[in-house]
Amino acid sequence: MIRQSIITIAILALSSFSCMAKTNEFGQKTVKENDTLYLLDQGKKYVVDKTVIRVKPTNNYYKLDNLYKITYTSESGCHYIEIPKGMDVEKFYKTLKESNQYEIVDYVSECKALLEPNDPLKTQQWFINKINLNNAWNKTTGNPNIKVAIIDTGIIDTSYADLGSSPTSNYSNVSSTIHDYASNSQFTPVEDAHGTLVACVVGAKTNNGLDGCGVSGGNNCQGVTLISYRARNSSHVVQAINDAVNDGVSVINMSIKTYPNSDIDDAITNAHNHNVSVVCSSGNDGSSSLCYPAYNNLTISVGAINQWDNKCSFSSYGEGLDLVAPGAKIRVAANDTVFGTSFSAPMVSGTIALMLSVNPELTPDEIRTILHNTATKVGTYDYGTSGWNSDVGYGLLNTDFAVSLAQLKIIGPSYINDEESYVVGNLPSGYTVEWSLSDSYYNQNCLEQNEPNTNQCTITCSSSHTMINETLTANVKHNGVTLRTLSKKVYAYDDIKGHYTSGNISNDISYTHILSVTPNFNTHITSPMLIGATASYSTSATIPTYWAHIPSSGEIYVVMPTNNNGVPIVINIDDVFGNHYTLYLYAQRSYSMNVSNENNDIVVTLNENGDFLEDIAYDQPWTIKVYNAETGELTASLSSTNRSESISTARWPKGIYIVNVSFGDEILSEKVVVK
Repeated sequence: MIRQSIITIAILALSSFSCMAKTNEFGQKTVKENDTLYLLDQGKKYVVDKTVIRVKPTNNYYKLDNLYKITYTSESGCHYIEIPKGMDVEKFYKTLKESNQYEIVDYVSECKALLEPNDPLKTQQWFINKINLNNAWNKTTGNPNIKVAIIDTGIIDTSYADLGSSPTSNYSNVSSTIHDYASNSQFTPVEDAHGTLVACVVGAKTNNGLDGCGVSGGNNCQGVTLISYRARNSSHVVQAINDAVNDGVSVINMSIKTYPNSDIDDAITNAHNHNVSVVCSSGNDGSSSLCYPAYNNLTISVGAINQWDNKCSFSSYGEGLDLVAPGAKIRVAANDTVFGTSFSAPMVSGTIALMLSVNPELTPDEIRTILHNTATKVGTYDYGTSGWNSDVGYGLLNTDFAVSLAQLKIIGPSYINDEESYVVGNLPSGYTVEWSLSDSYYNQNCLEQNEPNTNQCTITCSSSHTMINETLTANVKHNGVTLRTLSKKVYAYDDIKGHYTSGNISNDISYTHILSVTPNFNTHITSPMLIGATASYSTSATIPTYWAHIPSSGEIYVVMPTNNNGVPIVINIDDVFGNHYTLYLYAQRSYSMNVSNENNDIVVTLNENGDFLEDIAYDQPWTIKVYNAETGELTASLSSTNRSESISTARWPKGIYIVNVSFGDEILSEKVVVK
């Protein structure tokens, strides 16, 4: 809200530190700086993040990326690959080690290039270190899929190279979508630049050798997407907020002050209900009450502090203030040093954009809680038992801490297969987790925390109790204080393998089924995964002569017509967990198969029913293909003329596999559990 151009630039004196490099257990050089561990590889420095497996193929042309997710490839030819979901680390390591396809296999931590921006004004942007941005950038620099609305005087000054010579330039973070509700004559020249400067703080392109750094401006590539909404009065603001929601923005920054307006309140409520965070500057009146719309209780209100962790004299404060961010001598571009809460708010908006870049499912309420819990207590202010102070709210914005908490999530399956383990991914060192289940029986009898207040828990399926659509909760704590609460929908059902009778399917629809059903027979499909689900049949395939879906009980009734010409009924299912499944129902024919898992072998037997196989030469081959149900990858394939075949599973990851058998034009499918 206050802008001032000055000629003399105050240059921050950056403190230096020394450190010692050491060799880790795998012969790699590591270095620790300011409690951050880095790995040295071919003279470059990489930040250590999480556990992965490092491998180097014996054959340089080995297509590793076809098998695993590669997080980083070093100049020394080593690949850092993620451990597949649900895979035991030690087992995965052993599998790779025994494959004889890699000259190097070892445990390390994930390494990614340390971002060291080359922007010439970075050393003059004291706020970068103050809000702990450097460490946050090593987690994410922004995602163009995250859109930030700048409701202000417009992003119109194209002289700012970091925003691009035009909104559509290749290196611009500014969207070509522009909303202009006001005329040029309604703004003074100083006001005219305000929106552009605010946009620079949020998303000026970083590490491109031009001007300064934006909080979420990317790493010499597009960061978050900025959309300009040029507004002058209250009606413009209402229209801008509603248009921003329709444009699919995730964050709205309003470094503005206007008169209280019920229509603006309604627009803010609409934004909140559409999972849009609204960030406002607290005001520059220095008064003990926030300006409007900052004091709307659905906005995140931001005040300003200086280099010495004191509230800026102009920063409005009081009830409703969420936190503070740097707001004095903020270097934006070559000729602009600015003051005001106008430039504190976009630091928070940029931080929220980074948080959403690592976790787009965060709600505005979750974001607010994370910002409160991660704010740094600065100055000599009394924060009381609530952790809040009227001058600085919950404290100073800590971008790295906020992004770290934002990326936490519960890792583990929704469907409990006998026994499943769950962990909080990306949990920082020194943090603990307290687990609980909404189902009281499972919480008391089937939930085991491997050790009290540790990261991992195990849930065992009970044969005497069904758990459907319950919530697994993880309270993430530090020093006994809960900083974030995570949740995941889970369910458990006895006899999860499922069974088939007269073409019916019971319990498990957790993968694509290809079933044979009897024409004119009412096939009954039931599963806890169908409870609350949506289900419909495809009109481009065979139309059932009878169809009924009962979401409340998790049932489908369907009848295959006699005249189906071999075309299946295709049923599409979307469950309450957001998973999609497809069932293919074919008219039943005259043969079947039996699948079993015996002594680390899958045994597949093709059974003759009636006279169908008697008309076919016994030496006609049939094909077996086995797929990993979770990944969809083909695990094994063979053709045979024998009526029974065995496939070894000795080195397979545990889990559910799908066995498909094709014989002529017919397809049979069954599942088997490898333990």
